[in-house]
Amino acid sequence: VYYDIEEYAEAQSAYTEFAELYPGSDKTEFAKYKAVDCGCKQISDCDRDQKSTREAAKVAKEYLGSKTCQEYRNETKELCELCYDRLLDHELYVAEFHIGRGKYKPAQKRIDYAREKYLPELPEAREKIEKVQQALDEVTNARTKRLEKRKTKRAKKTKVADSSEIKPSSETEFEITSLDSKTTPAKPSKKKKVSFADRF
Repeated sequence: VYYDIEEYAEAQSAYTEFAELYPGSDKTEFAKYKAVDCGCKQISDCDRDQKSTREAAKVAKEYLGSKTCQEYRNETKELCELCYDRLLDHELYVAEFHIGRGKYKPAQKRIDYAREKYLPELPEAREKIEKVQQALDEVTNARTKRLEKRKTKRAKKTKVADSSEIKPSSETEFEITSLDSKTTPAKPSKKKKVSFADRF
């Protein structure tokens, strides 16, 4: 009833409870599958918190890991891949968010996590991951070139400033010293004494 009116949280709880209370029933496997189905109908968009998506993926993995659950295996596998794809999109969304704000290290961490965590489950998602990686590489390379260009400009300005300073040469200093050594102070002139008789 809950499922038909799209009350998926309540429906999932009901299916899970049935499977736990009646493990020997011939409808238990169906109940487990429907619990997975209900969980996947509650997954969030990639720009939202992915708690519900991770829980749905966990339920799907539990079904696939059960040896007694075989009838709906293909359908459950598709639902599980849907969850992983959404989780992957979330990681790449956050990576692009960081790229747009110049936070390149956090962006790279998100990409690396997506590649390590979800690529084994979704081999076909490699192109999607590498597209974001390429975008990050382009902006980081452009940033590196800008920094190198600025560094080169600063180095040229420093070189020009250094060359514009005038420093006296040793030859000039020698000439000044030589002239100073040849110059002697003038001796004071001696006044000639004149007698009283000489004045008349």
